[in-house]
Amino acid sequence: MAIPTTAGTAAEVTINYVITDEEKRRKFVCVDPHDIPQVAFI
Repeated sequence: MAIPTTAGTAAEVTINYVITDEEKRRKFVCVDPHDIPQVAFI
């Protein structure tokens, strides 16, 4: 399941995503075709 946080980007239905570690102030860019959600609530 995915819920968009930024309107109009379609990020909830792509294979690209960013994980943010706010404590360490780091961002990790991830790309995986297996991580596309089956359901996205818009």
